[in-house]
Amino acid sequence: MRSPSEPDSGAIAASTQLHMWTPAGLSGVTLFRAEHFQQRFARHTHDEYALGVITSGVLGFDYRGAHHLAGRGEINLVVPGEVHTGQPEKGDHWSYRMFYLAPALVAGTAHQVGRGRGEPFFPAGVLRDESLAASVIQLHRDLDARVVDALEAESRLLAVLTTWMQRHGEKQRCRKIGAHAQTVARVREFLDDCGNQNPSLTALAHLVDLSPYQLLRAFMREYGLPPHAWLIQRRVREARALIDRGVPVVDAAASSGFADQSHLNRHFKRMLGFTPGRYRNFVQEGRTGHH
Repeated sequence: MRSPSEPDSGAIAASTQLHMWTPAGLSGVTLFRAEHFQQRFARHTHDEYALGVITSGVLGFDYRGAHHLAGRGEINLVVPGEVHTGQPEKGDHWSYRMFYLAPALVAGTAHQVGRGRGEPFFPAGVLRDESLAASVIQLHRDLDARVVDALEAESRLLAVLTTWMQRHGEKQRCRKIGAHAQTVARVREFLDDCGNQNPSLTALAHLVDLSPYQLLRAFMREYGLPPHAWLIQRRVREARALIDRGVPVVDAAASSGFADQSHLNRHFKRMLGFTPGRYRNFVQEGRTGHH
């Protein structure tokens, strides 16, 4: 039964289809399929690598200081921790299939194929690589249709990741270190551990002997988000992890620091494109083996 504070599924256009699942036999991989998607994503980051292909329409997104367009048959990707947006462009919707890949999986593959230790970096947000795109989309479709066994799925994923790294990857990210990098890292750690507290900007600045303006500017420089947005993002992720474990949405909202379920609904959808209730359904479908 739908919670009274959760938006009705009619809030998503009737033609829109969304599906998220974890394929059997592929550790560290989550798959997402969106058809006729109309979502406009707020600025956010992922803990995982995202690698996918646009199947119709055009995606517009801000990423690494520039605005990008990804059209049908082109690869869209983001790396962990890089702030980005997303919205339909040149139309009112777009469709895509996406792999979300755990950093440990990508780093482990990079090490296996001689690309060094640590998480590889991919500077481009859009790749125009027809053969790689074809491999990505076909593997995604076959996993969606459940026509491959675990051995084939793992072998084909390894081939996709290897090609991706060899053609488009770098061993490490080159970043300028800001004057207050270590200082704002302390603020980030505090926000990650602050539980249900709601610290003010002034209090955070006092914690590290900076003015509120200095802290806001330095934090934005290092992480691409202001402290309040970082805290909301952390709380959404915590709520998602609780829902993964079967915690009811209303309890996940309270435990992760949101004032109520409606606040969680709003921020969850702005970041992920669907409500916590719909995400709960994805999780439950995955457990029962339904598609």
